[in-house]
Amino acid sequence: MYELGNSRVRQDIQQLRGIAVIAVVLNHLNITGFSQGFLGVDVFFVVSGFVITSSLLASTPKGSSRRQFFLTFWTRRIFRLWPMLMVTVVSTSVLVSAVGLAPPSTLLTGASSLLGVSNFRLLLGRLDYFALNTASDWFMHTWSLAVEEQVYLLLSLIFAFVCGGTAHSLTRRRRRTLVIVIGVLSASSAFAAVATASNELIRFYSPHTRFFQIGIGSLLALTATSLTEKRERLSMRLRQRLAYASLVVMLCQFSVGPTSPVTSSVIISVTTVALLGFASKSQHDSGYLSVRWLGDIGDKSYAIYLVHWPVQLLWATIVSDRWLLIAGSLVTTMIVGSLGYRWVENPTRRYWMRLDSRKTLLLPVTGLVLALGISLGSFTILERETRATDDAASRPTCDDNAARVWVIGDSHLYATPVESIIFDRVNGQCGSLGGYGLVLTFDDIGWSTDGSRRLRAQLPNIDFVEKQILLREQPPQAVVITHFLTGYLSDQKMSPPSAASSFVVTEWQGDDGQLISREEFLRRFSRNLARVAQVLDEFGGSLIVTSPPPDFDWFNGSGSNIVCRSRFVVSRECSMLATPATITLQQHEARGAEIRRLLDDLQRTQPNFVHLRLDTPFCDGDGCSNFADGTALYMDDDHINSAGGRLVRPLVDEALDRVLPEGPTELACPRGGSVFACRITVRGGLTDRYSRPATFVARSSSARLAQLRHTDDAGNTYCLTLTTSDEVTFVAGDCGS
Repeated sequence: MYELGNSRVRQDIQQLRGIAVIAVVLNHLNITGFSQGFLGVDVFFVVSGFVITSSLLASTPKGSSRRQFFLTFWTRRIFRLWPMLMVTVVSTSVLVSAVGLAPPSTLLTGASSLLGVSNFRLLLGRLDYFALNTASDWFMHTWSLAVEEQVYLLLSLIFAFVCGGTAHSLTRRRRRTLVIVIGVLSASSAFAAVATASNELIRFYSPHTRFFQIGIGSLLALTATSLTEKRERLSMRLRQRLAYASLVVMLCQFSVGPTSPVTSSVIISVTTVALLGFASKSQHDSGYLSVRWLGDIGDKSYAIYLVHWPVQLLWATIVSDRWLLIAGSLVTTMIVGSLGYRWVENPTRRYWMRLDSRKTLLLPVTGLVLALGISLGSFTILERETRATDDAASRPTCDDNAARVWVIGDSHLYATPVESIIFDRVNGQCGSLGGYGLVLTFDDIGWSTDGSRRLRAQLPNIDFVEKQILLREQPPQAVVITHFLTGYLSDQKMSPPSAASSFVVTEWQGDDGQLISREEFLRRFSRNLARVAQVLDEFGGSLIVTSPPPDFDWFNGSGSNIVCRSRFVVSRECSMLATPATITLQQHEARGAEIRRLLDDLQRTQPNFVHLRLDTPFCDGDGCSNFADGTALYMDDDHINSAGGRLVRPLVDEALDRVLPEGPTELACPRGGSVFACRITVRGGLTDRYSRPATFVARSSSARLAQLRHTDDAGNTYCLTLTTSDEVTFVAGDCGS
């Protein structure tokens, strides 16, 4: 509740909290009309700044020292925030670890939320686009609480320093100093939010870009007295009309807001300040709307916010029907949130007043240690179980030095089942040549005014790949390149909005470092792939290049979350928000058709080249879908999950069957060359002539497979024997019977 040194509760503030938490909950449920409901968090920030500053101005006994001022404020905050947070984190962690509903990493986010740093964990842990996972982070929503706590720390230090330890001695000069300091920090924060708009991840999670929202709420509380005098000059009816107009603007923001996240944050923040500033005395007492339930939800908004996300994810694992998921989540959230408010949050908020000074510190520290212990213990249990499952599945990465198949790939190889399919097919004899940067790489060159991530596509020198292939003693039978080539290289006008807004290639750089046209870039890219195929053809190897499954614009429409909309942030947090999506064949073909034609042309001109299309299992005559028979096939908008992997496995197996030599083994020696120049040839595959150096031994216990008489360049005759273990022995003279 909000109190200004007495028991009066401002219903306008409680209703604002109710509106904000409803917007967030409905946005996370993908309810039509709340596509920008995530802005409810911005409303919370402004309201918190106003309430916290009012609390700082009224809550400290007169004559307190700076130390007492600071400790009293944080004791109130700890007993207000920690109990409900601890219960939520502990209960969710135990549930997740017991049932195995999420990866172990999600429990570390929960533990970090207890320490008030979950925003930094999410910020630092999501910078790598290719760090994908099929499960959601059950504590993602705690980032906003962490931001608030970090800003509260700064505000309390500012007040303690400026006020000299007692807010009751706040003179006009000190108040003016506070306004100047917080005003400067807020202006700097607003500038930082605009300046870092090129990195939406930082702007979204970082406290230095969010301070201005809490700061303007704080400034409103500091200047409330003078503003009230000016506001009273306006008629009651006019103030109410201005407040209602601001409320309409806020509600419109939740459904149809500006495309720029920074603009949306600024508008919703200013709107919230206007609502708080224009509210009349009657609205203080009765709220903006004559509905009691909205204020009741505002009372419980903290508990509802904490439990709503785990509840939604839990329901998403139980049911697949969208309306049942929505109804179950809403009912469960209200029940659990109300119980948490009644039994945990409300009873503990003033409990510290009944404790002596030692227990006020000992009790929360003990609770924190226990909560952290349970959370980290759950993490350890779940990690051990996950590791045991992975070990039982025997799915190590491809790292055999004598690999039959080499792989080069981006997330469509490593974050999806494709790698395991290759591993299983060749019995573990596969190796990784490197990431996608060996054939294609990108540099960030800034962000456009509409928030698009602008990239420079670079064409690396292909010599490195060629040398790696030629210098190996046992060259690969096949090289597989698994990339999102159609997305990176296609005409961005054909891209779905979710991709075009995050990956827009605006510059094209050749392997000589010079900027070139997109058409020339594609021509050279095709040439480089042809060169790799030709190097492999020298010893009978083959090249497989995939084009990926269809891309679905899940997170750009109604109900999208700002985090989920950004492909840069990655949809690990959003996988449970995924719903069935379809696109027409025309839409799919328009996106990447040019690159698929390029790969088809290479398949026609290079005899050892295979273009493997991974899109066909997801498309039929009616279009392409990310679901089949009610089962999700994707982990996000363009990466398949294990169910999707089962669909593409026959394609990958068939391609490897075509290119890998499995026929009889023969021994071949160059005419007049050294014995040690002899090679083993394996028939089959695309070329029917894969060859590799022979392994010579003095004696072999394996059965004889074939014999060959060879005369070297010095005229010496040898009899070479190839054994069933692919070992070769040789003796001088002709071969006997």
